Amino acid sequence: MRVLRAILVSLALTLFLAAGCGVGDAGQDPGTAGSHASARSGEATRERSTDDRPNIVFVMTDDMEESMLSRMPVIRSRMMGEGVTFDNALVTLSLCCPSRATALRGQYSHNHRIWANDVPDGGAVRFRRRGLDESTFATWLQDSGYRTGLVGKYLNNTEKHYIPPGWDEWDGMVGMASDHLVNENGHLHQYSRKTLMTDVYTQKSLEFLRRATDDASDPPFMLWAGTYAPHLAADYAERDADLYKDTPFPRPPSFNEKDVSDKPEWIRDMPLLKSSQIKTLSKQHRDRLRSLRDVDQMVGKILKLLEERGELDNTYVVFTTDNGLQTGQHRLTKKSTPYEEAAGVPLVVRGPGVPAGVVRNQLVINNDFAPTFADWADTGVPGFVDGRSFAPLLHQDPPPDSEWRTAVLNELDQKQRFYIPDYEAVRTGDQTYVRWKTGERELYDLRSDPYELENVNDEAAPLTLARFKTRAELLSGCRGSSCRAAEGP
Repeated sequence: MRVLRAILVSLALTLFLAAGCGVGDAGQDPGTAGSHASARSGEATRERSTDDRPNIVFVMTDDMEESMLSRMPVIRSRMMGEGVTFDNALVTLSLCCPSRATALRGQYSHNHRIWANDVPDGGAVRFRRRGLDESTFATWLQDSGYRTGLVGKYLNNTEKHYIPPGWDEWDGMVGMASDHLVNENGHLHQYSRKTLMTDVYTQKSLEFLRRATDDASDPPFMLWAGTYAPHLAADYAERDADLYKDTPFPRPPSFNEKDVSDKPEWIRDMPLLKSSQIKTLSKQHRDRLRSLRDVDQMVGKILKLLEERGELDNTYVVFTTDNGLQTGQHRLTKKSTPYEEAAGVPLVVRGPGVPAGVVRNQLVINNDFAPTFADWADTGVPGFVDGRSFAPLLHQDPPPDSEWRTAVLNELDQKQRFYIPDYEAVRTGDQTYVRWKTGERELYDLRSDPYELENVNDEAAPLTLARFKTRAELLSGCRGSSCRAAEGP
């Protein structure tokens, strides 16, 4: 959010210089980032089937901070430069599996009840046992005639031989990324420890896209490509080993915050980070950037193939992550919190009719992916869906802010599983209010305090606090259409 404006300014300057001087990016995979890749004979001009609904490619990374977009040249040029970037994109629970469950079904966690990455409170097994995978954006699109494919990470701790409903092709990561095990349409493939799984997922994605665009009569397709990068321990290609050696580790004003007297007790109990911990964080940051370079090249290859096949102009490409991560801000090295670094996520969209190089500041959440995909596919959604389609925000002339939501919920109900108290937080366009189950409260003015250094709850007007309390109660108990009503307008 606060970093995206700077990235877009830098991007505009880069594109200006590139247009006149041929400026490139060191280490960029040749041919993957160019916007004028040559098409194979006949493919770029071939006619589609009578079903002219758009294709969808959904790329989701794992544990990625917004600021990392600045180190992804393909994303910057081909996605941000040719699409819309949302600088108020958020997740409604800052943890992998609950966030992914929300993306699949368009529900807040208090409605799908996936609170953790593994049983008994979460994971793919609980998702299946609760029957949640019987109705997801995959099943809706498949039922409406789309060809669907999953490559890479789906939900955490996915079972070995299980293929969820809604997927025509399945190349899903099994267990942890370190297991190097993939369920390839029901057959388990054990990859060697030396294999870079992002490269595997890249090839699997390209193979799906080739099959999905082989014939003019092919139906529209939807591909979810999920990478484990840049999640720790970050694995990267040897070709990227020399990148970012001199890249400084970001230390915003909230980094290793000295005065946390206004924070809840569990943070006050956190010691300052030691120099050895900061050194480790610094190394991890560079490794994670290297792992993202491989993801960046993956996106470039997908775009190039779509262009060669004549499908790019009719394909929405969505780039995001499942949650952010705190790397020393407020002394924390965690997610599952309501703070900006954990709840804020990158979100960039390009596709038919999407204006180029535009930034939108409306509140968009992971609840919105499922209804947006359904909107693009011109199919309905079940009544349980809490989110709303953000497709109107991608128009050249989007609806006014007065017609969009004014608040969202971020929540946690894990019974302090990660030593973090449960909470309900209300995030508006310029404020964050946190109601901890311990009875503690926080309120931040993001306009004057974007790093959330000064808790102004005690100084706030009683009417302001009463309104936030009421909003939190409405949102935490909402379902379906009542969620959209509670969010506003």
